[in-house]
Amino acid sequence: MLDDKMSIGNAELGEIIYEFYEGRFFVVSLRFDGEDNYDLVEAIRKERYGREELKEGFYQFSWLGQNRSITIYYDIAEEYGFLMLNSTVILSEQFEDEKRREAEKAEGIGRKKTPIEAI
Repeated sequence: MLDDKMSIGNAELGEIIYEFYEGRFFVVSLRFDGEDNYDLVEAIRKERYGREELKEGFYQFSWLGQNRSITIYYDIAEEYGFLMLNSTVILSEQFEDEKRREAEKAEGIGRKKTPIEAI
């Protein structure tokens, strides 16, 4: 959005991405570049949620609450990362809707069309 503050604490953000499902806001991703910005975002996260986990080539931490999840990710080689906050309630709805649509599509492939459907 045009009026977004492009920082979180003292960390500079390169991009803010909003996602909607069926007209409802459910994900915001805050992208940042460089280890300095990661360190600033990570300090805020660590103060609130505890230690991160170092995996091969990147740092990642996820926190799952009853209605939302928070993920912080930093790719050491590419020197970029993101902080993502999402609604687990809407994400679950989206996942279930996609499963239902795939099942309906598979069911439609496996059955013969009636003469009226073939028209």
